[in-house]
Parts: sequence; C-alpha cells; structure tokens
Amino acid sequence: MAELMHVLELGGWPAWALLFLSLGLWAVVWIRASSLRSAVVDAFADQARGLADARERTMLRDHVVDMFGRGREVLRALVVVAPLLGLLGTVGGMIELFDALHGGSTALGRGSVAGGISTALITTQLGLIIGVPGLVVARLLDEREARLCRQVDNLLAFWSRSTTSARDEGGR
Repeated sequence: MAELMHVLELGGWPAWALLFLSLGLWAVVWIRASSLRSAVVDAFADQARGLADARERTMLRDHVVDMFGRGREVLRALVVVAPLLGLLGTVGGMIELFDALHGGSTALGRGSVAGGISTALITTQLGLIIGVPGLVVARLLDEREARLCRQVDNLLAFWSRSTTSARDEGGR
C-alpha cells in the first residue's frame, strides 16, 4: 500500500485520475460480464417459447441483444482514455522538468534530471498497465457477446422454421 501511495504521489493528479479511471473500468467490466451469461440465453429461450407471434420474439431478441451490449461503448472509451491520460501526465511532467532546467537552477544535476524523467514516465506506465489488460478483457467480452447473440439468433431461426413448417403441414 505504501508503494502505491508513493507512485500516486510521484505521478501527481494524472496518477490519481488513472486510479479512479481504473476503478471505473473494472466496474464496467464486472457489469458487462454479468450481463453476458448463458442464463440470459436460457431465459430468452423460456420466454420466447411461449410467444406465438414472430414479431414479439424478434422484439424480445432485440431487447436481449441490447442487454448484451450494456457497457460496451463505455468500456471501449475507458480503455482508450487510460493510455492517453498517462501520456498527458508524462507531457506535464516533462514540461515541469524543462521549466526547471530553463530556469537555470544549479540544484538540478544529472541525477535529478533522470529522476524527473522517471517521475514523468510513471503516468505513461500506469496508463498502459490499466489500458492493455482492459483492452484484452474488452475483446474477450466482445467475443462472448457475439457468441451469445449467435445462440439467440439460432434459436429464433429454429422457431421461425418450426412455425413455418407447422403452418405448411397444417394447411395441407
């Protein structure tokens, strides 16, 4: 915990913003993952089975697919913003360092310049630490969403064929 506080102090306000962004990102991941369960497809199947009208089934399908997409765009935005916010912190740190060098401070030696650059790069590292795993998880969740949507569409197509063939046989 002490190391985290040290990193946050070195990174300044962008590091704190990245911490809160990370908390938000993983909360959205949890919400998105909880909406992408196989139980939702099972519930869709149970509800749609009781509907005779194809339009009602299609409306139910649209509702389920919308639910699967919950949080997708927010998650994508947070994954993109994390490295950019880290880069913003680095640019700000470098500007401060160059301002100190420009001021002609004799207290700045090679060690302090390297330390200043190191401090400036902390936020880029934090942004990447947050953004890269977030990107991987977002992609996995997108794949899960696509798989579940295919299952729902396959069920809908099966019922549509079943209803059509039952109607054809009944009309003969």
